[in-house]
Amino acid sequence: MGILNEIFRGNAKTHDVLISFNQFADSSLNIVIIHWWKGLDYPEYLKGMQEMNLKVKERFDQEGISFAFPTQTVYLKQDSEWRVNGEKAGKLSKEISR
Repeated sequence: MGILNEIFRGNAKTHDVLISFNQFADSSLNIVIIHWWKGLDYPEYLKGMQEMNLKVKERFDQEGISFAFPTQTVYLKQDSEWRVNGEKAGKLSKEISR
């Protein structure tokens, strides 16, 4: 939270910012950032936001803070006979060899 506050408040174009830890999610701790930008130049805004986001990534990397990426483990149970499109594998291999 301190790093985010430092980076966003440290930008000269920041009018104001709210940063809050707001949710325990399935595989992450979520933080919301509401940022008010000084100015109306959209390309300048995009460039500035990119710079701040890259600084966040760089600083988090330096501190050993990683970002959560959704992952899922799938366990597949197989019966004793292999089947392809409902056919037993032995029958299918005989048909292929003909």
